[in-house]
Amino acid sequence: MSSNIEYIGTKGLFQEAVKADPEISERTIRFYIAEGLISAPSAKSGTSKLFDVSHLYTLLVTRKLSREGLPLKAIKQLITGKDFSWLEKVAKERVKIFTSDKELHKYAQEFPLENEEVMVLSDPEVREAYLQSKLIKPIPEVWQRYQIAPGIELHLSNKLNKEEISELTEKCRQKLEQFLAERLIGG
Repeated sequence: MSSNIEYIGTKGLFQEAVKADPEISERTIRFYIAEGLISAPSAKSGTSKLFDVSHLYTLLVTRKLSREGLPLKAIKQLITGKDFSWLEKVAKERVKIFTSDKELHKYAQEFPLENEEVMVLSDPEVREAYLQSKLIKPIPEVWQRYQIAPGIELHLSNKLNKEEISELTEKCRQKLEQFLAERLIGG
């Protein structure tokens, strides 16, 4: 593919990129440019910047690696200085990210690597950010409301197990009896 194909402005780049990645937005493109992930084009047509196919492939590779959970800092380190053929290859290939040489070697024993680009996250900060992005997010606490009687409601958290619910039910029964007894005596 020739790198002299030009896209006028971020809108032109967006119109081409959305063909390969329907979820991309112009805002994402502007963000990547501001963060230095996509280099600002040097050529202009009037007041519009002219992007070329290497900008397009940089954008597609950045999105692909970002979807894999790679932090933008790591992506920037990885793609900086890469030539067009590397970007084109990574854009079209399957990506597998390894967090250690041991993990890479174990994978290579099961699935021989042939002409594949291999990425091992050696920077501890980048590796930790990647691993954090892959963690299963905790289920948020949800409260269920149960009407015991008119004017009396019980709220239970979804984080309670059956044993805890049983224990709390008994405590609630005791507190309710105590409350009613005091109220009847005092009233």
